[in-house]
Amino acid sequence: DNLSTYTDYEKLIEVLRPLLPSVPITMDGFENQPFYLDRGSQGNFIYRAMPLDEGGKRWDHEEEISYLPKKDLHKSKLNRANRQGDRVFYGSVHPLAAMIETYASGYYLDRVLEGKTHECVIGVWQVTTPITFASVPFSESAVTRLLAKRTFVPDEGNPITAEKVKASLDHLKRILNDEFKYKVIEFFADAFANEDNAQYLLSSYYAERVFDKVNGYRTDRLLPEKQEGAIEGVFYNAIPSSFEKRNVALLPNIVDTKLKLRSVMHYLTKFNKDNPIPFFVPLAHNIPVRDGVIQWVGDRPVTS
Repeated sequence: DNLSTYTDYEKLIEVLRPLLPSVPITMDGFENQPFYLDRGSQGNFIYRAMPLDEGGKRWDHEEEISYLPKKDLHKSKLNRANRQGDRVFYGSVHPLAAMIETYASGYYLDRVLEGKTHECVIGVWQVTTPITFASVPFSESAVTRLLAKRTFVPDEGNPITAEKVKASLDHLKRILNDEFKYKVIEFFADAFANEDNAQYLLSSYYAERVFDKVNGYRTDRLLPEKQEGAIEGVFYNAIPSSFEKRNVALLPNIVDTKLKLRSVMHYLTKFNKDNPIPFFVPLAHNIPVRDGVIQWVGDRPVTS
C-alpha cells in the first residue's frame, strides 16, 4: 500500500525484491507491419518533439533532438521510463501527440495558458527493422477519471470509451488466468498513467524490469509468445493525448540500429483563451536530414 511513497530508488528495489521475483509483461506483436502504427501510413514512424525557447534558434543536428547524449548523462532526471542518471528515447506514434507532450506541464504549459505561442522541432524517425515491444495496458482508474471530465461524445477521432477499455482488460484477464499477475500489471499500469511524476519511481522500475536492467530477476512474457529476444521498447498510452495515442520508450542502441531520421518539421501551437483548444500550424514541413544535419532553408528566431 505504501510503495508509491518511496523516494529512494534503491530502497524501492530492495522492498520489491521478495515481492516480485517475476513480473508479467504483455508483448505487443509489432513486426514493422505496414499501417501498424498509423492506419494512414504504410510505413511506421515515431515522432519526437523538442521545444524551442522564445528567441531561440532551431536545432540543427540529429543528436540535439534525439536521446540524451552520454556526455550529458549528469543532466538525466527521473522520468516515466528511466531512473535518474540513465536515458531512453521518448517518442510518440503521432506528431501532434509528441508536441503536446512538450507542454504538458511546467514552464511551457504556463506559457501556453498565458496565450503565448509554443514552437517545436519534431523529428520523424522511420522504423527500418522489426522492434520487440512490450506494451503497458490501459489503466482503468485513469481512464475513468478522464471520462468523468469529458464534455464531448467520443467518435472515431476520440476512440477511448469505458466499454473498449473494459473489453481490452477483460481479454488480458482471460490470457493471464491469474488474479495476482493481473493485479501486478494493473498496479504498474496505474503508475504509468499517473498525471504527474509522483509514480515515476514505480513506472521507471517496471521499465527497467522490462529492459532486464535489474539484476537477479526474470519476467513472464504474455502473448504473442513467438516474439523472442531482448525487449527493445515499451508502448504506453499518452496521458496528454487522453490515452488515445501511444508513446514509446526505446533503448538508445535500438534508435541507432533500427530507426532512421527521415525528416524534420517545425510546428507552432497556441490556445485561444475563449476556446481553450489548441491549434497547430506547420512552419516548416518535410525538411530533409543529411548525415545528421537538418537542412533548414535560412534561419528564423522563435516568436512569442
